[in-house]
Amino acid sequence: MRIGRIFGIDIYFNLWFIALLGLFFVAGVLEKGLIVFAVVLFHEFAHTIAARFYGVRVIDIEILPFGGVARVGSEVSITPAKEIAVALAGPFSNLLLIGIAWV
Repeated sequence: MRIGRIFGIDIYFNLWFIALLGLFFVAGVLEKGLIVFAVVLFHEFAHTIAARFYGVRVIDIEILPFGGVARVGSEVSITPAKEIAVALAGPFSNLLLIGIAWV
């Protein structure tokens, strides 16, 4: 289900993700579920920012029940260095968030 567009990138929620948020609500931990959602979205945006930096087309982002996926153009696989940089951008964003939380 398309929920919107941020920085020209379509954002989709998988229907199972919506169901998972419903379970978080019923369990009384919706705030924690929304924090996880924000971290996953930040992670996926890091991939898309790196892809755009290298001139790779970004198709969309889909948030799934246990993670997300940033769909980028196949031209990323032509140069292994680009593919590695785009792939590592997500984990580096997580390290950044850990550092911010630690401080």
